[in-house]
Amino acid sequence: MGLLDKAGEMQGVAAAKKPAAKAKAVTKPRAKAAPAKAKPVKAKAKKPKSTVDRSLPDEFVLASKGNRVAAASINFVWNWGAVVAGVTLNIIANAPTTMILIVGGIMAAANIVIIPAKWGRNIGQFASRTKFIRFTGKKPIFLHGIFANTDTLFFLAGLYMAVGISGVGTAGTGDADWVMASFGVLLILVPVMNYYFRKYTEADQSFWDYMFGAYLVTHTPTGEETGWTARFERMGDYVEKRQEKAAEKKAAKESADDSKESKESKESKDSKKSKD
Repeated sequence: MGLLDKAGEMQGVAAAKKPAAKAKAVTKPRAKAAPAKAKPVKAKAKKPKSTVDRSLPDEFVLASKGNRVAAASINFVWNWGAVVAGVTLNIIANAPTTMILIVGGIMAAANIVIIPAKWGRNIGQFASRTKFIRFTGKKPIFLHGIFANTDTLFFLAGLYMAVGISGVGTAGTGDADWVMASFGVLLILVPVMNYYFRKYTEADQSFWDYMFGAYLVTHTPTGEETGWTARFERMGDYVEKRQEKAAEKKAAKESADDSKESKESKESKDSKKSKD
């Protein structure tokens, strides 16, 4: 019994020395994190493109057809009258026209560049009481005045290049300079383009007017002009008087024609009644 008891005690001590098995920790499954909500992307509102109003301001009045014709006619005579006369004399009579051409060039340069740069208007506009105004209400830059008065120059230069220099019509087909002739035709097309622009645009604008946003409007003198400005404005008084006289003659002629027609119709009615 004693041996059995000892053996039992030894087994108990050995069992006590064995480390107890570690209990497995029960881990709960991690809850899956909810996916983060995507932030709504705000659509960028497109800014409307700012459109510039290029129409004529309300405080200005477009020039009448009569004033436009007067301005164009006076500018043509002043700018190119001497040049055209000199070239014509040289072609017809083979006369020396160097001085005529020099004087004509000085007159053209003064009216196209110098006078508009100084006073903002040219001779034709002073005489016709008109002026150019941009859609901003201010006068155009001097480049507009230069381009607006070069239709005749483009036409004459183009004609000279296409016919005179190129030799088309005088030289043989193989000897003609067709490149020069093509450039001449392109120059001639510039005044043609301006003609159709004036014809089909609502405000009678040329290509240059449309490009610079300019309009030909009426001008009213303030009465405070002095010096050369006052002298130029007196040209407008003369042209206005001429236009008034022309309008009176036209009205008198129309009234005379109407009275004549009414008289003839009355006589025809009376004769018809007498026959009946």
